[in-house]
Amino acid sequence: MPLKGSMVDGAPTRGGLASGKVAEVIGDLPCCADLVDRITAEAATALDRPTGGRTVE
Repeated sequence: MPLKGSMVDGAPTRGGLASGKVAEVIGDLPCCADLVDRITAEAATALDRPTGGRTVE
């Protein structure tokens, strides 16, 4: 089975890798350092809000 060989057995050259429809809409592939910087900045912004980043109902 091609999927088993590639995904389960860890040999991508023996079959295909499923990616799903979402793969076609990904337009931003930052390096790890940039991604961590973005997440850190977003968290700091959220924590600076009066609600501490939590939603208030």
